[in-house]
Amino acid sequence: MKVNWFTISAQNFLNGFRAAAIILFLGGVSSCSTSVQVEGEVPKLLVPAIDRSVLFLKPRSLQYTHEEKLPRGGDWSIALGPMNEAFFNELLDSMFVSVASMEVESDGLISGNPKEPQTREDGQIRIDLVEYGFLTPQISGLNFFSASTKFRIEIGDADGQSLGVWQVVGYGKAEAGTFQAAEAVNSATVLAIRDAGARIAIELPRQGFFQDWLESTR
Repeated sequence: MKVNWFTISAQNFLNGFRAAAIILFLGGVSSCSTSVQVEGEVPKLLVPAIDRSVLFLKPRSLQYTHEEKLPRGGDWSIALGPMNEAFFNELLDSMFVSVASMEVESDGLISGNPKEPQTREDGQIRIDLVEYGFLTPQISGLNFFSASTKFRIEIGDADGQSLGVWQVVGYGKAEAGTFQAAEAVNSATVLAIRDAGARIAIELPRQGFFQDWLESTR
């Protein structure tokens, strides 16, 4: 039997080329990275301001940057800090008649109000981001990107004595195909932060420990 070595060599070359192309493609997919600095509209909440002054304690958790490597989607870096900062400043300014702020490194409330007794606030409020997660259509199998946030809110009196802790979860989603992946994750995350904030504005004042604090500072 006559063997056509040229045909065999050409076929081997094509097979090798296809294999190399697949390896390069997969390598490119696995090494893909997406960075998102979360930003968006910060609406002014139309809620009656509570006639109290508070010290807003800002922990490092609010400056959180989420890092995750997805099995189908590459490396992600999502910085929530700028949006958290802008949103919760606006939220508390809407909820209370007077808000001072302080960045804190330690856990819990400030023991003892750093201001003079004549000028110090009626209480302290600390907001921590305790959980964040997001899903892409490739992972969830659904036709949208989604994000969730969980915040821990602690209320204390003027001297930093804890009065109660409450947690709230927010959700957001963005349709796939309407946005690029980074834009969709940004949009879903903004909605998740805003959803949690709306729950804080509406539901926090209804908590028993919050009502007790209002009564004690009348």
